[in-house]
Amino acid sequence: MKRVLSILLTVLFVAAYGTVMAAPGGGGISQVTVVNQPTVNIGNQPTVNINGIPTVKVVQDIEPFQKVFWCDMNDGEKECKDYYTVPEGKRLVIEYFSCESDMYSGQNLSCSVHTAVGDNFIGHHLPTTPVVTAESGQRSHIVAGQLIKAYADPASGITFYGLRNGSVGSCGVVFNFSGDLVDVQ
Repeated sequence: MKRVLSILLTVLFVAAYGTVMAAPGGGGISQVTVVNQPTVNIGNQPTVNINGIPTVKVVQDIEPFQKVFWCDMNDGEKECKDYYTVPEGKRLVIEYFSCESDMYSGQNLSCSVHTAVGDNFIGHHLPTTPVVTAESGQRSHIVAGQLIKAYADPASGITFYGLRNGSVGSCGVVFNFSGDLVDVQ
C-alpha cells in the first residue's frame, strides 16, 4: 500500500506541476516537461485509475560553464578590458564573478562585466577590497567576488573592464566567472 501511495503521489506531482529537473547521462542538468499528462481518479478506493500515458520531453540543456580572462594595464594606463562572445544557440547565465590584481599602494581597482540581452547592454560592478595592503612603493593585492545573476544573449559580446584610480606601474587584472550555458530554442 505504501508503494502504491508513493507512486500515486509522484504521478500527482508530475500531473500538477508538469516540470521536473533531471541529469541525463551524468552530463549537465536538463529541464524536463511532461506532456500528455495523465488524469488520476482516486475516488474508487482501493482502486486507483490513471488514464493516459505521460511522455517526457527535454526542454533545454544546461551546461556548466566557467572561464578566466586577463588584461594588462601598462605604466601610464588606467584601464584594460577583455572580451568573450557567447556561442550561437546558447544563453549565458553568469552566477559568480570575481576579479583580482596586484597594484602599487594607494591605487584601487574597479571591476565590471557588461552583458547584452536584447537591446539592453548593462554593466555589473563589483566593490573591491585590498586584502594585502603594502607599504608605500610596494604592491597591494586587491580582490572582489560576488554572486550575481547576469544574462547574455546568444552570439552577444561580453566585456570585462578593469579600471584603476592611478597609472603608476604596470599590472594585470584577472577576471573569473562561472555559470551556465543554456540552449535557446
